[in-house]
Order: sequence, then structure tokens, then C-alpha cells
Amino acid sequence: METKDKDCIINALLAEMQAIQSYSDAARIIENNEFKRYFKLFESNEYSHKEGLKKLISKNFNSKQMEELDIKINGFKPYRLEEKMDAKTIINKALSGEEIQYKRYIDCAGFVQDADTKKMFYAFADNEKLHAQVLKKMLITLSSLKTEKSGKCKICGNPIALNLGLCAECAKKELLKNNQKS
Repeated sequence: METKDKDCIINALLAEMQAIQSYSDAARIIENNEFKRYFKLFESNEYSHKEGLKKLISKNFNSKQMEELDIKINGFKPYRLEEKMDAKTIINKALSGEEIQYKRYIDCAGFVQDADTKKMFYAFADNEKLHAQVLKKMLITLSSLKTEKSGKCKICGNPIALNLGLCAECAKKELLKNNQKS
């Protein structure tokens, strides 16, 4: 595996570590239960990306590269969302992170040579794109939210507190289905 490939994996791993922390913070801070469930779901999904990247690392990095990576990981301190942040700020930060990570995975997939790694990067990019779509719907819903706007899940038809299209459970199943394709 080339240096550029390894750098891409390291940067993606650090970004996933940041996303996990941010979604954990967001789920703790935000008051809306539907948003809270999505943030917990996204945190779990980002964790699975992190684990996939760690498997790539263990397969492709030599002991010296692993030592260098350990130093980077141990020195990495993800920023924390502030308790006083409002929902719109939290969602916008998450959306920005998802868009950056989507582009990173697409770029990485474009130059890696290993077919399995390429496939995994594209699958992760699809997940990040889905997260971004849900976050955009959250922003729209938030801007029109007075008390609660009801809706129905497009998959199971169960009522949901906010009209985001999917309930958190169906969104989780869709993400798992996408991950199994990779």
C-alpha cells in the first residue's frame, strides 16, 4: 500500500474518531428525542467505519508505521461540543463534518489500488452522504418546527415525531444493509 493510501486511511480514522465524539456530545446535549436517536445511530455507524479502517491498518501497516500511528492517535484530542450550543449549530457542525468525510472517502477511493479498499471507501462515502441528507432534513424540520411536526416512516409506516422520512430504527437497518454490501 502506498504512502498516499496510508495517509488517507489515517486522516479518515482521525475524522471518524472526531465524528464519534461529536455525535456522542450531540446526543447528550440535544433535547429533541428524534434527533437524539439519529445522533446515537450516526455515532454507532461512525464507530463501524473506525473499526473497518483499523482492520485495514492492521492488514497494511508495518510495525514502524503502527508506532507512528499510535503516536498520532494518542496525541489526537477531538474537540467537544459545548453544552450551550443550540440544535441548529450542532446540526450544521455535523453536516460540515459529513460533507468533508464524504469527499475524503470519494477522493481516497479514486486513487487506492486495492479493490476491496476502494469498495469499502465508496460504501463509507454512501453512509456519510446518507447522514448528510438526514442532517439537512433535520435543519429544514428545525426551521419549521413550532412544537412537533408529525410524520410517518417511509419504510415501516410507524408514526415519527418529526417528518424526517425514516424512523431511527429503519434508518439503522438501512445503514446496516449498506454496510453489509461493503
